[in-house]
Amino acid sequence: MSMYNQLVLYKSECKMDYLEALKHTKYDLAMNIDLGCHNLIIKNYKTFEYIVHKDGVHGIGISSIYIPIAEFIKAFEIDTVQAEISSHMDAMNLGIYMIITKEFRKDENDKDVLYKEIMIYYDQFKLCNESSQVEKLITAMEANTAMALKDRKDYFIDDRNVRLIRWEQDNIKQDRKTLDKFLKDFYAANKPDDMN
Repeated sequence: MSMYNQLVLYKSECKMDYLEALKHTKYDLAMNIDLGCHNLIIKNYKTFEYIVHKDGVHGIGISSIYIPIAEFIKAFEIDTVQAEISSHMDAMNLGIYMIITKEFRKDENDKDVLYKEIMIYYDQFKLCNESSQVEKLITAMEANTAMALKDRKDYFIDDRNVRLIRWEQDNIKQDRKTLDKFLKDFYAANKPDDMN
């Protein structure tokens, strides 16, 4: 059932407020999974071209999705997720790919509480660390108190060339705009050695 039809059903048959129904539909885990891995990557996506190096410019791609990273990987399996991200990075000329997640969870009082995560994926065979500055970026993100990252999980522990890292984010006011500003400032201050 499409999201539009789901909303019409809520509006006509349920007592739920329209905006509450909209929120419920937007954050519905099963409906988001039904969109498929590729569509989740491209649905709410932007490229920021901040990685400037001696061989040109690479972008940082950021998708915003409504499914936790663990559920995203469980639903599509890690090999499929990696293949879809890798293909998207090639198509969009990306050096780094990121996902921001949003999900509502019930607290002990049955109130909706917003839960957020950030994920970063990179492949040094696409763009080396010296050009992407990704290791410095990860260190800066983890040190940034406004970003408030915690509970890091590494998905490719044995492969130092391909990494997928996920953090929970305590500061729910952070969004793609604030991440964009952080990335812009970081890359303005951290040029690759071959660009200095």
